[in-house]
Amino acid sequence: MNVGIMLAGYEESIRTALTECYINNPLLLVATSIFGFYGTIQSFREYLKNESFWIVLLDTLLLFFLTAVLSPFIYPTVLLTVLPIGTFSVAYCLKKRRNQEINRILDGESNQTNEGREELIAYIYDGGVLSLIQSVALINAEKCIQANRPMQAILYLNQCNQSIQLHPCYIIRYAQALKLMANYHGALAKLNNMPSWAMKKKKFFIAAMQLRADCCRRLNQYTEELDCYDAIIARGYKLKRYYILLGQAKIRILERSPYLSRAKEAVLQRSNTSEAFAVTILEDLDRALNCDKKYQAEILSYKANCYICMQDYENGFKLLEESSRLKSNIANNFVCLGICYLEKNDIDLAETNLKKGIACDMRDDRAYFYLSKLYYSKEKYDEAIMHASKALALFPSRVECNDLQGKCYQAKRMYSEAILCYTKAIKLDPKAEYFLSRAECYYYLPDTTLHKNVNAYWDAKAAYDLEKTLKCKIKVLKYKSAMLVGNGKILPKDEIDILLTQFDEVSQFATEIGSIYYFNGYLEAAETYFRAEYEAHPNSIPYIFNYALILRNLGHIKEAIALLEKVYEPNLDDIGFYKLLLGCYCDIGDTIGSDKVKHEIDCAKKRYMILDKNTGDGLFQMGKFSDAVEYYYSALEYVDTSSAVHNNLACAYIRMEQYSKAIELLEKILQLENDYPPAYYNLGCCYLFMNESQMSYESFQSAHKLGMCSIEKEKIFSPFNDEITSVLLGLDLTSSSSEDLQIAYC
Repeated sequence: MNVGIMLAGYEESIRTALTECYINNPLLLVATSIFGFYGTIQSFREYLKNESFWIVLLDTLLLFFLTAVLSPFIYPTVLLTVLPIGTFSVAYCLKKRRNQEINRILDGESNQTNEGREELIAYIYDGGVLSLIQSVALINAEKCIQANRPMQAILYLNQCNQSIQLHPCYIIRYAQALKLMANYHGALAKLNNMPSWAMKKKKFFIAAMQLRADCCRRLNQYTEELDCYDAIIARGYKLKRYYILLGQAKIRILERSPYLSRAKEAVLQRSNTSEAFAVTILEDLDRALNCDKKYQAEILSYKANCYICMQDYENGFKLLEESSRLKSNIANNFVCLGICYLEKNDIDLAETNLKKGIACDMRDDRAYFYLSKLYYSKEKYDEAIMHASKALALFPSRVECNDLQGKCYQAKRMYSEAILCYTKAIKLDPKAEYFLSRAECYYYLPDTTLHKNVNAYWDAKAAYDLEKTLKCKIKVLKYKSAMLVGNGKILPKDEIDILLTQFDEVSQFATEIGSIYYFNGYLEAAETYFRAEYEAHPNSIPYIFNYALILRNLGHIKEAIALLEKVYEPNLDDIGFYKLLLGCYCDIGDTIGSDKVKHEIDCAKKRYMILDKNTGDGLFQMGKFSDAVEYYYSALEYVDTSSAVHNNLACAYIRMEQYSKAIELLEKILQLENDYPPAYYNLGCCYLFMNESQMSYESFQSAHKLGMCSIEKEKIFSPFNDEITSVLLGLDLTSSSSEDLQIAYC
């Protein structure tokens, strides 16, 4: 009873004190109410995120128990304080327990299931504690990506623990690094690992879809790129921007529809005709223009592009002029203007605009293709080849570009390279024209080439099967005759005369008829046709070559030499011509003339090597490493002792992460030239990526001792940052940027 009296007294005292406190301090009542509301919200947030239903239930029951026990003794107003304090305490305990679980996950000691771990990592990044527990390696990787050092970024990303690797930030960074390395398939595969909860959040969804769209565009998967923008627009995100991107993607599909079956199918699925599809593009661009006038110049440029795709050059040109007045540095404007000027046969203005387009955007394959056409028309074959190779590296399905590059190589008598180009063209579109061009290249290969006449015959026959023309038929007879003679079978002259009767009245086949007689040993008959062709074209090297060849076989060596010297000049791109002249000099014992021609042959091989190397270098700088490898190997067929070509080939393999092949090439360089600094440096790069620290350190030291930093002619590409480079080399980097000390590229 005394206890009851005491409790009643305490209750009355507490009520009186708290009532006076709240009445005299209304701000306290408001503050505790706000504090309690915040605590309650935090508590329920934790309840929703906690993985254990029973813990939530237990905490809730405990809270209500405390409230029930205290309520008889506390004035109802006091509940405004008790309830907030209780709920906030529960929230604090739950948060503390969750942070402990986070630390265990980061230390690799957690027993969480994969699903629970994924949810917890989602909480880490969305709950505001990212800055506290984010891996230093992930931060460094992001810096490397921003500095365009993808290989170093991947090294850092691989240091992240398994829990960090579950998060979309990590996945997106890894995909960005792979994209910078031109590994677009790898980037798409990485993006496929995005967790489902992340794709429901705007920032992750947009980042992933934009990255996916970019990778699809680089892989020429334009329908997949279009699907990405459709998905973003379907959610209503930044419509004014994505309508522009949607229009651009549709334009690419319209442009590529003649070359890609999937693009053609997309046009037909979305619209019945190309014209109707073009109308939808214009509607999308008009919709974007109505949303915001900020991008008016770009939208007008893309509308012009759409008109040009439909060969409406007049309307396209007007829109391009209007767009250029609004904004002067749009790459698409320059490219489209170059195409319009090329259609008008204004070569100079076309070249100027196409070059400006490349300066603004180095990834527009149209600019490279039309420049290659322009240079081919001006007989600047080296420039045409290099621009065509870049166009094909960006968009390999443009069959006209393969054909154009093959014609350039054929004009330079580089028949092996021409055969590769025509082979690619035939795979894309098996036309009779391409088969005949490849057959001619097979025919002109060196006599030591196996099956060259057999290959030429089968190509000519394939052309004849496609087009039953006299041109194809005479080519079949020519190469079949060469093939039979190679097998020891010579046709009688009377039989040849009968076979060729149908072609006698066609003067354009004189070379083929003369060749057939020549193969079978009827030199006098062949000489008649070759002389007629020479007299019709007295300054043409191919006809001079054929006539000189028959004169030499008839024993008229001096006449053949006189004929060849008539057009002889240094730096002539025709090794076959030089070899025929060399044979003639050897026949008469002219050592001075022989030495002169041998020097020209070596110079021609070196020019061919430099052309292929420069083409490979251009592709390397565009990130097309596998295409660059092809040209470097072609260069080595002419000069196989070039340290620079071996080095750059090794660099391409390093960027493709094929370190064993790179090491093999670099060691070959050191056998040829043991004081070549870039070889040592690149060996250090290989060993570093293979986790061979000691060998990497020794290679870097060797490069440093040979003066690697003082070689100004080297073009350097980077997987390293300044800190790692300075530690490995012990260098003072105050006068050098990180780009000056990376993969040594000649």
